[in-house]
Amino acid sequence: MGDPADSGIQSVNITLSIIKVIQQRGKARISDLAAELDYAKSTIYQHLVTLEQNQLVTREGEAFRLSLSFLEISHDVKQQQYNYSIIKETVDELAKETGEYAQFGSEEHGQLIYVYRSGGSSDINEHFDLDIKESLHCTALGKAILAFMPEEQAQTIVAEQGLERLTENTITDPDILFDELESIREKRYAVDNEEFATGLRCVAAPVIENYRYHSEVLGSIGIFGPASRLTEDRLEGELGDQVKQFANLIEIASNTG
Repeated sequence: MGDPADSGIQSVNITLSIIKVIQQRGKARISDLAAELDYAKSTIYQHLVTLEQNQLVTREGEAFRLSLSFLEISHDVKQQQYNYSIIKETVDELAKETGEYAQFGSEEHGQLIYVYRSGGSSDINEHFDLDIKESLHCTALGKAILAFMPEEQAQTIVAEQGLERLTENTITDPDILFDELESIREKRYAVDNEEFATGLRCVAAPVIENYRYHSEVLGSIGIFGPASRLTEDRLEGELGDQVKQFANLIEIASNTG
């Protein structure tokens, strides 16, 4: 791992590196952290003690895990950043109406961050891993956001993040992607046709906040499920219309609240 002293405050970077490793592993011992981060055990120990004193990590035998304080932090971030109660209520209603997984996501640091999910069925849980963040280019929620952000910002994200191929349907050519984004702007919804995972389809619509002199994409709302149920005809028909209607409900609440 690169030396955290190369940029920023070294002690803070070491602490953040420790948190990230524990997050990835679930639990980690001092020796594990020292080996992975290439720091002395005494240095790792001092940082862990500070994190423990601030109730950000918890000891379990010889290992440390992240504390439940991060749940409180996550909750506060959602409440402060988004009209979260409206988003939750709307996503819950979309899931109930369609019988599929419904979700709301937003862009941060060039990636799609899932803010809230609801509903769904066991066939999704059994066959697909649902992460907190994903790439923008291969998901309907991500493409809906890319289409309605400033084009220069979208181009920067694509250049920096790349277009990783996840399935044979994933778009990996920037020209093809930006042509599709233009089509998404016309329809006001985006489709993931097994581009993120084989056997999974999604449709999503952008949520736009309007200000006095400009508008800004807050995020996107959509549903996803097995390709056997979410056929291309349904995605481009009734389901595309539904996600646009539910996106509009959040927009009205955000723009008048």
